[in-house]
Amino acid sequence: CLSFSDQYVSISAISVDGSSLAYLIEIDSLVIFYGGSINLDKIGGKAYLDLLDELNEEKPDMIFLPITNLNKTTFAHLDKLISDSDSQIFFPTKIGGIEEESLEFKKFYKSENTDIWAITKVNQDTEIDINNDF
Repeated sequence: CLSFSDQYVSISAISVDGSSLAYLIEIDSLVIFYGGSINLDKIGGKAYLDLLDELNEEKPDMIFLPITNLNKTTFAHLDKLISDSDSQIFFPTKIGGIEEESLEFKKFYKSENTDIWAITKVNQDTEIDINNDF
């Protein structure tokens, strides 16, 4: 794990599967998980459990995670990941690289406790209010 920290920002790079990097970014009390190029279809075993442990411990407010396949394995891993992390907002990234597919994912995938956002041009200038009253 590589990390950088100063009084305002902390960034940790995590090697999830030996080849993909993910990042935990803390800005004041805001915690963001950026999944880099993680492939939920290919991560498994100890690497997946370690990722769940990390997210359960850090409790990121926002998760950015690539969704490359819309299948049972991806959704099962994603359900567990979102449930364990207790994240407020989830952004699917790399979802075919097409805005329409991101919007389709948002319609298809639902979570009771996490707000699912699509990656769209409209969201480029959106401000997000995070509830830090835990």
